Amino acid sequence: MKIIHETLLFQSPVMDIEFAKDNRFMAVFFKSGKIVIINKERPGEFSPVKNIDYELPNQNYCSLSFSVDSSLLANISSNANTITIWETRNFSLRYHLDITGDIIS
Repeated sequence: MKIIHETLLFQSPVMDIEFAKDNRFMAVFFKSGKIVIINKERPGEFSPVKNIDYELPNQNYCSLSFSVDSSLLANISSNANTITIWETRNFSLRYHLDITGDIIS
C-alpha cells in the first residue's frame, strides 16, 4: 500500500490522515513534519500530488482539516500557536496565522 511505502520512505510514523469532503484528496501528516497530499480520483491508485515540508519547532502533533467545500486544507499545531492554510487548487500557501489571527506570511 502506498501509505506504508511513504511511511517507510520518510522513516516517520503517520500522525494524522484527513479525507477531503469531496473525496478528491487525502492528506497524510507524518511526525517528521512532512504532509503528503494524495489524489484519490484515480480508482485503485494513490498518487501523491504534493509534498509539503512543515516545520514543527517544539511541537509534537499537527491536526489536518479540509474545508467543507474541499477548497482549503488547514493544519494546527499541538500548542495551537499557528494555523496554516493551503488552497487545494494547487496546494499553494494561502495563509499562515498566529494564535491572535495575525497573518505571519
